[in-house]
Amino acid sequence: MANEIKVFRMNDCDWYAGRNLEEVKTFMLAQTGMPGDEAFDDPQELPDQAMNKLCFRHTDEDDLPEGQTISFAERLAEMIAEGQEFPAFFASTEW
Repeated sequence: MANEIKVFRMNDCDWYAGRNLEEVKTFMLAQTGMPGDEAFDDPQELPDQAMNKLCFRHTDEDDLPEGQTISFAERLAEMIAEGQEFPAFFASTEW
């Protein structure tokens, strides 16, 4: 299953995870209620290099950073190990 799940950059600040871009687009629009022309800005799958370079930081309920910074690849592996259902929200710079 891990190989089936990918992370997609949807716009300048939001990433979602799922099996394919169309599935993720549909999920994101349902979650945000935004029209597609506002929600997406050149959405695309992240290549392995970006998955290992981009950093993820867990936050507490007050949006304060906690724990160590990990790569996007490590965060995706955590989500899969936790039994996360996909498609799913992955990360944002706006939170």
